[in-house]
This record gives sequence, structure tokens and C-alpha cells, in this order.
Amino acid sequence: MSEKGTAGSHVQSRRGGAENFRQQMIEQIIKSPGNEITFLPTGLGQMKIVDAVIDTMLSRFPEKHVVVCVLRPAQVLSGAQRLRRSLKGRVPVGAYCGGDFLYDFPKEFEQNRVLVFTAGLLMRLTKLGVYRLDQSSLLVLHDAFHAVRNHPMNTLVREYYWKLAATEDSSEEVVRPKLLGTMLPQTHTLKRPFDKLRQVIRRLSHSAQAGICLPTGHALESLAQKIHSSRLAFHAYAPCEDESLLIGSIQKHLLHVWDVLHAHSQNHFGRLIHFPTVNESVQDGEKEAREDLYVNPVHHDWEQIMLMVEHSIAFTANLPKSGAAHCKSDAALLVMEHVRSCIKALVVCMGETMKSAIDIFVSSIEEFREKLGDLYDSKDEDSLEIRVAKDAIEALESSPLAQSLGVDLCKELKVV
Repeated sequence: MSEKGTAGSHVQSRRGGAENFRQQMIEQIIKSPGNEITFLPTGLGQMKIVDAVIDTMLSRFPEKHVVVCVLRPAQVLSGAQRLRRSLKGRVPVGAYCGGDFLYDFPKEFEQNRVLVFTAGLLMRLTKLGVYRLDQSSLLVLHDAFHAVRNHPMNTLVREYYWKLAATEDSSEEVVRPKLLGTMLPQTHTLKRPFDKLRQVIRRLSHSAQAGICLPTGHALESLAQKIHSSRLAFHAYAPCEDESLLIGSIQKHLLHVWDVLHAHSQNHFGRLIHFPTVNESVQDGEKEAREDLYVNPVHHDWEQIMLMVEHSIAFTANLPKSGAAHCKSDAALLVMEHVRSCIKALVVCMGETMKSAIDIFVSSIEEFREKLGDLYDSKDEDSLEIRVAKDAIEALESSPLAQSLGVDLCKELKVV
């Protein structure tokens, strides 16, 4: 058993391999009277462990929620989708990552058992009293690497979690939920030096008064050998020069068009892609390499981004047409639908052929221009719709790829 804020729980692996190992981890987390933090390298089933803990807590506390807290809107949507699959549809899962006005929270909290939030939204709802953490039996901080200083995850734990009354009397209802923090392993796009990771785990262990549940070094090594017949490596798809030109141009175009929504407060779910700034102290060569990782479309999860766009379309379409602070905008919907088509073209280019991608993109541009023109002719000049449509048209006119409708690019790439 781990001691809070100090030593961790080391779970030895047995000959049964990964399944036995994961079961031991699950039992350790469930049986622990306090909070836990867990970290496993890629391939050892950390998310399976978390899903099993969630399932167990749902069974033990049928009247309470399980709350999952993540960093970004796209992670909310993909995380909720994964949990629905993992729980096999037995438990309703709600995903919340936009403005407060988009959701009927009392109804949502009554209908759903698992609630997936962005850290910022959950902190705001807790601050306003819309949601109380004592309504949940388990609070999962997904990728708690960021739960330090004034990050919403850390503020949630520091300012709201510890204000809940807790009782050690098993005959009484436990008000404060169990807290489970997870750490994502380092990947080629996620640089996390071991020393930095160790510091963050130590701080989180102290602030959450949590033990650290992980296998011993020997167990990790033996498990890795059983799971991976050779050294684990990450492989990235390397497009040819022509493909790089096309997917880079499409990404630049769709992000430029999406920015129209920001300018008119019509984007209720945040930016599609976050480009973190690279520390100026980093050497020039390494700085350029890191910036390339962030900008290169190959390194982005387009399935997550597509989920976010579709989520935006669905919620925007359901907004009231008038009489509210936030109303449905037909022009904003056209922008979102065009961006969705651009993402489809980009994915097709990486997975199928450039010609198919260009066909999708050209068709989307023509349809977008036509619908914007019809909308522009049918609305009052001073309306929000016209302002959004006008800026969208200007975004198209300033896009070299859109202006050429792909014809010049097709000739350059020798696909027509």
C-alpha cells in the first residue's frame, strides 16, 4: 500500500503477463483508501486500467457520477467516444467542452453517469456551484502532467477538491471522491524529460495527497519484453514533396477559414490545433525541428479534429434562431461544413490519392462560394450573418489554394 505524498505502490508482475499485471494494478487502485497516481509506458494498457477502475466505481456507487477531466475539447470528444466503446453502451457518457450556454446541465447530469469535461469548464462549473464534486465517486485527471501552478486541473484540486468534507467512517457516505491521476508517456511530439516528469509526479503526489501506483523497474522491463518482441519505436508517415505541399496548403487554408469564427465569436469550442510556442533558449536547429512537428499536418490527430468540427456543427445547428445571447448562424455553419470537407480532403490525401483529395477540395470550394453568395444576397447588410459571410469570402479570396480552385496546383503536381 502506498503512503500518501511519499512512496508509491509497486505492483509485481506475474507469469500471467500483461493481463495479470493490469488486474493487480486495478485492485491496488480500488482497494487503496486514498488517492492514486499511475504512469505506464506506451503499450502496457494504462487506459484499460483506468476504464476498469471507472467501471468498478460505477458499479459500487450507482447513484454517483464518474468525472473525467482532460485538457482540450478534442480530447473530451475522443475520450467520451472511447469510454462509450469500453463500457459497451451500458452507461451513458456525456461530453462537455464548449460554452456553458450550449448545455442544459441539470438535465445532462441527471441523464449521464460518466461526465467528461475540459479542466477549465469543470473548474468554472464548480466555482459557480453548477456542479459539486461530491456528486461523483471518482475524479480522473487525465494527463495530470499539467496539474501544476495555476493550471485549471491544479486549481480544481487545490481550491475545490480539498474543501469537500471527507469522513473515514465507513458507515457514513464518503463525500470526497477518489482521485486518480494519469500521466501520458513521452512520444516524438510530446517531449517529457524524465527529471521533469519525476518533479511533476512528486508535486502532484503532494497536492493530491496521493500514492503512486506503478510496477517496479524489473516488472516494467519484463512486461515490455513480453509485449514487444523488439524495441518499441514510433513510426511517422513521411509524405513525398508534392503531398507535403498539398496537405500543408489545405491545413493552412482550413485554419485560416476557421479563424473567421473567432473574429465573430461564433467558435464555441476553441481552436482546432494548438501551436505551442517553442522556448527561445532552444538552439536554432532543434527549435526548427520542434516547430515543424507542430505545423506538419502528419503529426496531428485528424480524427480528433474532425470530431471537434462535427460537434461544433451539431451544437451550432441546435442553437435558437433568435431571442438569445447566442443564436444559430447559417454563415458560421457554412464555414464549419467547409472546414469539415477540407479535413476530409486532407485525410484522403494522406491515406489514398492526391487526385481524390483535390476533387473533394475543389468541390467543397465551389459549393462554399455558391452558398455564401446565396446567403449574402438574402440577408440584411448589417446582420451578423452578412459580416461572417463577408469575412469568409475574404478568407477564400486570400487563400491561394482556394483562388486557383486547385487547377494550378494540379498542373504543378502533374495529376491532371
